[in-house]
Amino acid sequence: MRDERAEGVVVSARHAAVLLDDGRYRLYEPVAGRPHGPRRLPAPGGGKADAVAFSPEGRTIAVGRGEDVRFWDLSTGRHRGPVLEGASAVWLAYGDGGRLVLTFDGTGAGLWRADGGGLLAYSTPGDTTGMPDIRVAAGAGGRRGACATC
Repeated sequence: MRDERAEGVVVSARHAAVLLDDGRYRLYEPVAGRPHGPRRLPAPGGGKADAVAFSPEGRTIAVGRGEDVRFWDLSTGRHRGPVLEGASAVWLAYGDGGRLVLTFDGTGAGLWRADGGGLLAYSTPGDTTGMPDIRVAAGAGGRRGACATC
């Protein structure tokens, strides 16, 4: 049996996702007073992810895997909304109250509309043309964990 190593933890008010070093993630629902610890939930998308983030209202999880980012309803486990095709996110976060999704692909940052999936801007560290200043949602994260007030 292989030892599992956590590479990051992303939290919301109602859920926690643990990113493992083999490209999988586990989804938990911490419940106060539960004698056996947090309840493990089925992980949408087959439990495979390069990056995850919870929406500000806590009802949706964005899962970056391979080339795309998909959105999943946490209450039903079903796919919800658009697919951010070509995002290749190794880190992602919600911004602007959940209206925007910020992705990082290892080279540059992409700013996407969360409702329609459209890419609004893309920039590399040397060129931030067209990138507005936005506030990243608490609980944002990817492989390196949560970002409370980026």
